[in-house]
Amino acid sequence: MSVSDFASHAMAIAIRVKGALQPYRKLFLAVGLALFSGGIIYFAQRLDVSLADLNPLAISSLFALAVLSMIYSAISMKVLAKGASVELSLLDGIRINAVAQMAELLPIPGGAIVRTGALMQRGTGLRQSGELVIASSLLWVTLAGTAGALALTTYHAEAWIAALALAGASLVLAGWLALHGGVGFALWCVALRIFGVSLTALRLLVAFWAIGMVVPPMTGFVFSFATIAGTASAVVPTGIGVGESLAALLALPIQIAPGAAFLATGLNRLVGLILNGACALAFVGLPKPTAPIQPSVQER
Repeated sequence: MSVSDFASHAMAIAIRVKGALQPYRKLFLAVGLALFSGGIIYFAQRLDVSLADLNPLAISSLFALAVLSMIYSAISMKVLAKGASVELSLLDGIRINAVAQMAELLPIPGGAIVRTGALMQRGTGLRQSGELVIASSLLWVTLAGTAGALALTTYHAEAWIAALALAGASLVLAGWLALHGGVGFALWCVALRIFGVSLTALRLLVAFWAIGMVVPPMTGFVFSFATIAGTASAVVPTGIGVGESLAALLALPIQIAPGAAFLATGLNRLVGLILNGACALAFVGLPKPTAPIQPSVQER
């Protein structure tokens, strides 16, 4: 089986899993919201952290980094569109990603639908659009997992096995992207995803700072993986409650209080939801492009 066939088969499985879980997303969303809100209240009380205790400078920094994340996501969407040989403005990229983030709260795989639909509106086919969106998401998870596993090797040598396996999966996905969008496109995707994982890790370090904790810098990548894997999961919309719970579990082997990990990742999520929600609402009154944009002449 070729690299392209293997990656395509993996993405087809991912699509089927999402489809199989879709009827239960309302239930999963309710459970995730209960887990998230319950965990925030419980751990805040247990660690004696209140809103008044949050570091104002750290919160301001967290919002600034979240804005940078929105711009990063828009650039990633723009590159994804380029891989499909269509053009997308940075403003439209911000709009699409803000709406996609909020759409993930719906009892459907809203984020993937919004991003796929945006590419289709600009002239790409359903299959090509869907495969590019899913391949990019999978690469996001495998690269985050690679970085997280490498960070864990400081504490547990056996984490090298996971790091090598996830790095291999990342190479397979990068190879698939190169075959379908060109080597330059694949390199851009990998570079942007590495930057995104690092940015998420930095945001989480700042979130720990906001609740009055300083953690080793490399552990940011462990919690970055928890956040990204939770968000990308097909089980709960936006991964709410899932990413935080996974972060709490991963905190144990690196000797960080699970409650602090839950609160930091939850705070990071709340800041992101506030900004994306405000951005999505701001775009409601702006005109949206309706006519498909012609494919670019750039060689694929």
